[in-house]
Amino acid sequence: MKDTPRLGELGGLFFRAGNFTLGAGAAATAVLQRELIYTEHWFDVEDFALCYALAQVTPGTNLLAFYTAIGWRLRGWRGALVTLLAGAV
Repeated sequence: MKDTPRLGELGGLFFRAGNFTLGAGAAATAVLQRELIYTEHWFDVEDFALCYALAQVTPGTNLLAFYTAIGWRLRGWRGALVTLLAGAV
């Protein structure tokens, strides 16, 4: 994995994935997988799968739980807040 992303980088990525993809959560998840794992190298496949699986078993909107889990793993509570707000705008 690369260095931890800055909050602005993280927010920008989640804003684009959450607001400019068509096809609901599946499309945003695919974009995030490509960007987080293969382009930016901020995540590995196992961490991505863990966040995805945990988001699927939470009540409520799974995509928002997924955004929050990714943000938490990368930057703690600040990352969780940024990814949630950026993706849900």
